[in-house]
Amino acid sequence: MWLIATAGFSASPELPSVEAEFPFPVYSQTVRVVCPTRSDAEKVRLRIEPLYDGYQRAVSSRWDDNLFESNFEMKKHLEDYGMKGTFYLNSNDIFYLKGQDYRPPARDLIEGGHSIGGHGLSHPYLSYVNRNRMFQETAGVRIEWESAVDAPMHSYAFSFINFRNPLEGDLVQRNIINTLERAGLYHLAVFKTFDDHLPSDLELSIIMPPENADLETFKKAVDWAYGSEELRTRFPNISLSMHAWYHTPALQYGWDELDRRLAYLNKFPELWKCNQNEYAAYWRSSQMARVEDLETEGNSRSFRIMRPRLNELNDPIPLTLSIEGLEEGLPISVKCHTANVSESTRTFSGKRMFHLFHDWDQRMPTQIGWVDNSLNTAEIEEVTPDADFPDLQAILTFQGEKIRLSVHNQTDQALNDIEVIYRLPIGWKEGIVRKRFESIPAGETLEDAWIPTSATDDLKYHSDTAFFVAQIDFNLGEEPCRLYATCSFQESKS
Repeated sequence: MWLIATAGFSASPELPSVEAEFPFPVYSQTVRVVCPTRSDAEKVRLRIEPLYDGYQRAVSSRWDDNLFESNFEMKKHLEDYGMKGTFYLNSNDIFYLKGQDYRPPARDLIEGGHSIGGHGLSHPYLSYVNRNRMFQETAGVRIEWESAVDAPMHSYAFSFINFRNPLEGDLVQRNIINTLERAGLYHLAVFKTFDDHLPSDLELSIIMPPENADLETFKKAVDWAYGSEELRTRFPNISLSMHAWYHTPALQYGWDELDRRLAYLNKFPELWKCNQNEYAAYWRSSQMARVEDLETEGNSRSFRIMRPRLNELNDPIPLTLSIEGLEEGLPISVKCHTANVSESTRTFSGKRMFHLFHDWDQRMPTQIGWVDNSLNTAEIEEVTPDADFPDLQAILTFQGEKIRLSVHNQTDQALNDIEVIYRLPIGWKEGIVRKRFESIPAGETLEDAWIPTSATDDLKYHSDTAFFVAQIDFNLGEEPCRLYATCSFQESKS
């Protein structure tokens, strides 16, 4: 029997740690290594590479705020050095946009292997808002941008680098960690101080000194990060940061300064150049993955691999398998009857590497929608369907202490392979509830209801407006889709 939890870490015993409340579900795949002879097959060893394609370190970048020309200039410079970035965005309604629509630029930003992360709806000092607002700032920005660009995301960056306040210390940081997990944001691009204060099961990319630090300070930090055994084993991603302010009145440096930093990073060997979302998905997968040696049959050896489900990871990056114990140049193949496998083009002495993709029935959504019941009405006709799914009427509501979800399928196709992930703020015990449903035939309605349990009576956790989420993953015909249904309701007058 398999028992797998979220990957842990080696923390100092005097430091408290925050473990995941709701570990990712896993599934199994069976792979078969085919060799020339049975004797060869008996020698095969299989392990999971810690980083994609056997690289020793990852390099990425964090760029904050909904900037127009500057973010696109940043994208260009990154691509000149073969690097990728993640652009951490606030709401499209953020005050500094002054009514400009950032959705079309955001779609263009992710072209070429870049990604989008969350930066809070309102660019908040996150540790100073009430706990209900904390959840809406984080889950809300994820939902808004996933539905705007039809691309899942799971990485977050703190606005104002704020994750603690002096009055609450560890308590508020712990609450933020738990909130991010419930929101589906399991990765942070953050300074090492976040972990120094309170280690957790969140995946971290350690950011280097930001754009206003001088080059020597940046180089010293990179040298430290690359040479640190702790970072190599726990946080192997070295990330540039923090704003694309080069050649603007906000910064004393031009774009040539960024080029010097990119060139310095580029000189280090064995770097996987990735965006933050794909890094997080791979690192979480490799840390959670488990391998079981099954049997040798004829000239092949079989292994069972346990790994997290794709709709939890939110990025389809394959898992790199290392095949060892065989003579150099021996012809082998790796097969899986439920997924694609491809061989790496990189060569190493003593091992061959293969990429194991997710099962064919696990796919990334190609369309993502959002239906927001901000008034908490119980009438499905009063909620406007998402433009991507005009024939799907969905409503999430909280009435009489009960969460109710209705999905009315008015399309001419069945909705199949449905998984609903309910996401609630930390004032409730059931922060993540996963339910599976076989199908909603055309013309029929899915009804689901359950009663959440309050975790505390403390008004700190039940003040202002609560925000509840239902993430609905499904296949519409042959197309994998995601639809968010959300509702808001007034918990108190405080």
